[in-house]
Order: sequence, then C-alpha cells, then structure tokens
Amino acid sequence: MKRNDIKIAVMGSSQIEHIIPILIESGYQVTNIQNIFSSNKSKEEKELLYRKVISECDMLYNVYSGSYFWAKASYAKLIGKKVVTHWIGTDVLNAISGEVGFLGHPFIDCHFVCFEPLKEELQSIGIKATVLPIVPFNMNLSVGKMPDTHAVMIYMPEHRLEHYGYKELCYVFEQFPNVPFHIVANSGGEIFKKYGNVTAHGWLDKERMEALYDKVSIVVRFIKHDGLSMSVIEGLIKGKKVIWNNRYYGVAFAESKEAVCRELKEILKTSPYIDSNVSRYVKNELSKDKIRQIFDDAVENIFE
Repeated sequence: MKRNDIKIAVMGSSQIEHIIPILIESGYQVTNIQNIFSSNKSKEEKELLYRKVISECDMLYNVYSGSYFWAKASYAKLIGKKVVTHWIGTDVLNAISGEVGFLGHPFIDCHFVCFEPLKEELQSIGIKATVLPIVPFNMNLSVGKMPDTHAVMIYMPEHRLEHYGYKELCYVFEQFPNVPFHIVANSGGEIFKKYGNVTAHGWLDKERMEALYDKVSIVVRFIKHDGLSMSVIEGLIKGKKVIWNNRYYGVAFAESKEAVCRELKEILKTSPYIDSNVSRYVKNELSKDKIRQIFDDAVENIFE
C-alpha cells in the first residue's frame, strides 16, 4: 500500500500528541480515536464509535501497552486490521513483572519501544521490538536560554511520588539548600512546605514550560523505571545539564541519591552554560528523518 492510502487509528497515552503530527506530515491518514474514549459519551456509544472507526482504518497504533489495550487489539485483529503497539516505560515494567494482559502480544504485527534498555527487558519475556524514540517535535526544541545562576527542574507527578524518587530527591533538596528546585506536574500542598528552596508549579502548558526551561540550567530525573523521557530529551536538546539514573549520551549518570548529589556538586562548580555539542548530537540522533524512516520501514514490512 502507498503511504498516503494507509489509514491509521491512534490511541493510548498523552504521548500520542507527539506522534500524530509526524504521522500526518509523513502522509498517513490519521484518526485520533483516543478522543472517543475521553469523551462524555456512554460506554456503549464509545464502543460503537471505536468499532466504526477501526472498520474504516487499515491499522490500529497504540501507545502504552496496558491491559485496556489488549481487548481493543483483539477486536481489530478479528476484523483483519494490522495492529502496532508502542511500549514506553511502566507498561514494560508491568509486563516483566507478570501482568496477564501482555500475553495478548501475539496479536501484534509490530512492537515499538522507545528506549534500548526496554527492548532488552521485552526480549526477556519473548517480545521482539524495534526501538523508536518518541520525540516531542511539537515542542520548541531550539537551544534554550540559560539563567545567570543554577536552578534545577524535576518532573514529579503528585500521584506517583515514590515512583518518581520523592524520598531520594528530598535528601537532595536538603543537601543543597541554596539551589532552587522547580517541581513540575505537582501542585505541592504540604509535601514540599519545609523546603524553602523548592517551588511546585503544578501542571504547566507548553508556554509556561518554555518559560520555566529558560529559568533552569539542570534537569534531574530519578525514577524507579523509565523509558526515554520527554524531560530528558528536551533538557539535552535545549543544552541543559541532565542528571538521570539511566545511561544515555550526554547524561550525568547517577544511580543513587548520593550520586545525584555528587553530579550536582560537580555541575555547580562552573557557571551555567549551553552544552551545544550534546544538543547537536541528540538532535541529530532523534531527527524527524530518522524517526520517520524507522516507522516507514516497519509499516512497509507490515503491509508486504
């Protein structure tokens, strides 16, 4: 099939907002069926709409391989559609931990995974996947501004504090009382009240995120299990220093709270500056052309 003849129905996590624009730019016909599930329609109406859209499409493309997805995948396969799923992090953790839902993977025509270490984890349970990073091309990925003094940004949703390293990072806050820490996706409440150097911003839209990036020089991510996250990609491309408990080009690797402190202390020895070499390398490795080629090759193989 020719690319502009292929109709793709997309569903899944909020990361589909980064995927849909590049699929449209590449010439595919795309329908966002996640809008159906998030609507105020009844359960029965949603299911009828889903089945109608799937019947008119050639392929179901899902992001985040949770239990809910497998029933949708099985219906799509039942009526002869191609099914692609994209693993992004916690879904891999759930699968290797024994979640029953992932056993539906034989229905899948192609597995994508956003990060090489996750590919290796999926291989351990018999799933072969192709690495396809999810890149926020709809964000401003130009090199960012740099503040005069160091400040740190951390993504830490309030409903998953422990998973995002709350206890370990509180230790870091205490070790650096004169360094400002900006917490995103967390309204704060009482949990950060005792730390005079911590500001909780809650959920920020694109414009306010851009404004915050201009105020920080460092991104810290300390999470129990992770994919190639948006904050890591954005931080590196914007020329910020990134401390992460996963290994990746240009990242200061820190496997413990003490290691985070060591890396942070080292960064603080110099004034903030844009790391243009790392920015250039990561931007090239995660270019639109490379992402499109990986996806196009997989789709061509599926429809052979």
